[in-house]
Amino acid sequence: MNTNQIKCFITVAENNNFSKSATKLFLSQSTISKNISRLEKELGFKLIDRSHKHIKLTNKGAYFYQIIKPIAQKLDDTISDLRENSLSLTLGFTDTPTESKFLPKAIDQIGQLNHVSINVEVIDPNTPTGLINLLREKYLNILCFEEDAFYNAKDIKFLPLKKMGFSVMLKRKDSLHNKKVLNFKDVKNRQIILWSSKKVLPSIKKLSFKLANENNINYTKKYDFMTIASKVKSDAKIGIIPDILADKNDPDFIYIPLNSDVTYYFGIAYNRELDNRPYFQRVLNIIKNSANAFLNDK
Repeated sequence: MNTNQIKCFITVAENNNFSKSATKLFLSQSTISKNISRLEKELGFKLIDRSHKHIKLTNKGAYFYQIIKPIAQKLDDTISDLRENSLSLTLGFTDTPTESKFLPKAIDQIGQLNHVSINVEVIDPNTPTGLINLLREKYLNILCFEEDAFYNAKDIKFLPLKKMGFSVMLKRKDSLHNKKVLNFKDVKNRQIILWSSKKVLPSIKKLSFKLANENNINYTKKYDFMTIASKVKSDAKIGIIPDILADKNDPDFIYIPLNSDVTYYFGIAYNRELDNRPYFQRVLNIIKNSANAFLNDK
């Protein structure tokens, strides 16, 4: 049982709706559902009755809500009191292979700092609230993502960690699998799926222009990585994805760099006012050093 699971349950209990709860917590509905299912599994009983059109609490769920709500509120109040003389941060990440290379080490080191506490949240990049608002509304203090998602937000600062591009996602037995780099002409006659967030990033717009207008290449867009993986695996299509999504240890696919001048910076975004908080620069240095050590390790 953890605070994320409790937070998801309380929010659903108070809204009686997975969609509204997902919006409030800046998570996907599936993430909300998984957290509650894991909580139910640990407790050994059902909290929510999903058999009806509208969800409702079971008898045990209603009783559990009455008990856990004041406990959760007390915990939040205690944390707020302690924050006055310390730095408490919530770091958001999108659970990409790139983040998994350096974040665990960085988070461990930050957790060892005196007067600093850090909480971690998995974020859906397509949250209806928008990534910028997650920082502005202080649901998150730090967010790992691409710089161009914040390009017009003057109140948000960005620390670049690595310059990146795009990769072509192929089945391991694809006819192109032996190439070290792929040019646009190599993929011209293939069925292509281009990854894109719902709010199209500038780098994706530039790449889309190069594909369609400069190279006369047809493609479709999908914002769900698992959908792209399924299509590549079963329909003999190929995917074009940001390098941050490429998992070199994936047993089913290979990822070959796309020869293109369209690039972007991966890094961390945060509200400018954090620059004046004690200990924050030490946190930034830990993240930067960890990224330098692991992201540049080939």
